[in-house]
Amino acid sequence: MNQKRIAIIGGGPAGLAAAELLSRPGHAVTVYDAMPTLARKFLLAGKSGLNITHSEDYARFTTRFGAASARLRPALDAFTPDDIRDWAAGLGTETFIGSSGRVFPKVMKASPLLRARLRRLEARGTTLRTRHRWTGFAEDGYAFETPEGRSIVHCDAALLALGGASWPRLGSDASWLTRLSERDVEIEPFKPANCGFAVGWSGSFSERFAGEPVKSVTATSEAGTFPGEFVITRERHRGQPDLCPHRQPPRPAAEPRQRCPDARPCTRPHHREAEPRPCPAGCQIELFKPPAQGCRPRRRQGGAAARTRSRARPDRS
Repeated sequence: MNQKRIAIIGGGPAGLAAAELLSRPGHAVTVYDAMPTLARKFLLAGKSGLNITHSEDYARFTTRFGAASARLRPALDAFTPDDIRDWAAGLGTETFIGSSGRVFPKVMKASPLLRARLRRLEARGTTLRTRHRWTGFAEDGYAFETPEGRSIVHCDAALLALGGASWPRLGSDASWLTRLSERDVEIEPFKPANCGFAVGWSGSFSERFAGEPVKSVTATSEAGTFPGEFVITRERHRGQPDLCPHRQPPRPAAEPRQRCPDARPCTRPHHREAEPRPCPAGCQIELFKPPAQGCRPRRRQGGAAARTRSRARPDRS
């Protein structure tokens, strides 16, 4: 085989997957990333359990990608959800199917899977370069800013795995757009991957509940009705379920849960009414307010009441 020198610019999941495939036949692969460590967004995703795929019927699974379903079908057929689980197991990470049908690592985090993947890449001879920020094309090569100064990389082929614009702090800042535009590369404008809606929380509510997850809710849009969860931020909800119809094929509406097991009046923040807001793509979304009779959080053992009782005990010494 004629070994090629291949530069992969971007050390996220896509770049690492490309390195894994291209290093297998023995090519000299180098992965470059601007951040001090690789796959930072992948690690962040692992903080909530790392949902890596879904266990539903494969024929239905392939319809979940909206207008892109037909285009993505060959790639999905080449690497099915079962293949993903086998791949994780090959790296020492066992998986399980949650009650929602989603598949998670048993360890419920991303770091062991990432470390095993990087070890395997290095064992195949892949070179990993961090703190190498791609700054453009130069001298028939690729220019990088590094801790040692400017560097020009020459290679037989380069693969760009640069990510989007969703998390600049972790490296996804889309600064590469201008470099490709200068070379007359046509770029499809970014579109929202999901959507939230703004809510005028009171100051006390925001201070108390910002960052808190809200579980077991039902959302509806033109895409259908879906159970899921989301996170309260200071100004809006965000997270699953995905509410944008331009990303989801229509599905039959599910019957909403009529009531929670505990019929006492509910005091949970997510049982407040929320006014629907349009998403950036123009669809209307609405969060269903759960029934008035919900489930009040049970008091923890040893809480404030228990401490009060403890202080009230007579001194028996």
